[in-house]
Amino acid sequence: MKTFVTILLLTALGFTASAQFKLTKSDLLAGAQYAISGVLWGAHEAYQADPYVFESNGFDGQFWAHDAWKNKYIGRNPENGMKANRWLGHTFRDVDHFTGTFNNAFAVSGTATVCLQDQGNWKHKALKVLAGVAVRSLFASATYRVLR
Repeated sequence: MKTFVTILLLTALGFTASAQFKLTKSDLLAGAQYAISGVLWGAHEAYQADPYVFESNGFDGQFWAHDAWKNKYIGRNPENGMKANRWLGHTFRDVDHFTGTFNNAFAVSGTATVCLQDQGNWKHKALKVLAGVAVRSLFASATYRVLR
């Protein structure tokens, strides 16, 4: 995987050296969106691997707890039934749903930012999306390793 990422980044640097391919503010915005997506995905995977990961790293509160899944029930008791699904359902009730939802939202918005640009041909846009996927992967891996 490291070899693939290295080759991809070197290819991207080769394109940036050409006069036809330039990085813009939109590209930096897309890169930031991919990075945020990666951080959220790494946190999501760390929580899936060990539900106590946030508590052991000093995060406090029901949102971060190993039993945060109970937040979707009335009185945090599954026997009482589920709370009404309001806007975005259970997204803001626990870290698992929050990171699971918003990592995808940031990845899609990063791709949309790249693809909706007026400038550049489709090859450059495809390369930018691939570079964004590499950035997302790097940030996800780093976040996972830091938390675990």
